[in-house]
Amino acid sequence: MPCRSRRTARRLSEWDERRQAAVEILHPAGSGRERARSAAWRHPHADRRIRRRALRGEAAFKRAPACYDGRNGRLSEIVVSHAAQEPWTVDEFLTWQEGRPGRYEFVGGMPVKMMTGATARHDDIVLNVLAELRQRLKGRSCRPFSADLCIRTSADQIRRPDAGVDCGRREPADLVAKKPVLVVEVFSPSTRDFDRAAKLTEYKAVTSIRTILYVEPNRPEVYVFERAEGPVESWQPERRVVGLENDVAIPALGIALPLAEIYDGIEFVPGPLFG
Repeated sequence: MPCRSRRTARRLSEWDERRQAAVEILHPAGSGRERARSAAWRHPHADRRIRRRALRGEAAFKRAPACYDGRNGRLSEIVVSHAAQEPWTVDEFLTWQEGRPGRYEFVGGMPVKMMTGATARHDDIVLNVLAELRQRLKGRSCRPFSADLCIRTSADQIRRPDAGVDCGRREPADLVAKKPVLVVEVFSPSTRDFDRAAKLTEYKAVTSIRTILYVEPNRPEVYVFERAEGPVESWQPERRVVGLENDVAIPALGIALPLAEIYDGIEFVPGPLFG
């Protein structure tokens, strides 16, 4: 069978994340049989069809024949059929996620497990940002939130930024930010490109979000995206704030975050920008 057109690496990653989410629904403990099937799927001569049925519907994950590239020893493409999927609603996803270990995002009507294994550096920066936001917003209606609270970026999309600020009326049982104004993402190797591309577009589409920050973990540098004020909705050009002596101004909240506080306790060493 001739090769179909090559799919991008991002399409392969998205399909694999969805397949893994369905596998976890059916095999939360990771049975030996499932591990064997997972290993077989990754082999170039594996069975060409793998199906998993997810909770609340019969979402079938199909894998069409792929062509094996003998030169580099890997599959050259994966084709995913979405025709047989039965998407969930956001409410169904939130009900399913509540009380379940791990964090999931909701993409295209299906749950996608978030990557785990963030470094201590990444975690320290997120905690610094949350602590600084809490201090500077103390006594105000706008409140910071972590990745435990999510943002609805479209009718069938739920994202969980590393940190953010919600200016909506918050109830104790809320799972979704009602009026997110600020979103903060700390770069990591596995999500850097996706955060700067697809996620940025999604965040910009949320009308209440005024400011988006992307934080470099290995050097004092923050990328700032701000919505422009005026009759026509638009975004100002990206700007960078560099150096521990500088602050990140967030006009929408009337505050500024010193980079010295964002990177408090962080030691910088030569190396890749992400870590």
